[in-house]
Amino acid sequence: MLDEDSPLIFWDYCAERRALITHMTAKNLFQLQGQTPHFMTFGEEGDISNICQFGWYEWVYFRETTGKFPYPSHVLGRCLGPAKNEGNEMSQWVLKQNGQIVPRRTMRKLTPEKLVRESEVKKRSNFDEAIKEMYDNFLFLSPC
Repeated sequence: MLDEDSPLIFWDYCAERRALITHMTAKNLFQLQGQTPHFMTFGEEGDISNICQFGWYEWVYFRETTGKFPYPSHVLGRCLGPAKNEGNEMSQWVLKQNGQIVPRRTMRKLTPEKLVRESEVKKRSNFDEAIKEMYDNFLFLSPC
């Protein structure tokens, strides 16, 4: 969470993602007998595809539903983790530049070329500025 410099308000998505990873990871506990908590609870291997495709707060391009056929629009966003009860198993919560969080299934990582391209660096910088302006990183206690 700190490495990606994600705003504090989104950390609950990270905690939920971390809980899923912990649930699907074998631990050195006698009670688990070398299995994952998911296997010991449900008796079947869990599907990790929705947690291993994208990292926390990773840059992605996703397909926006407002694009006109046959030219769908691809929009820059940040992946916040698996979206339970939204779409299929591969749905992920995605943070848009306007601050909305939407479930999306059609995402792709940024290519190494896009990571270094000047126009893409500027887009990501503008995105981060907009999010930090909307969701400040500081905690404020409300006056009593």
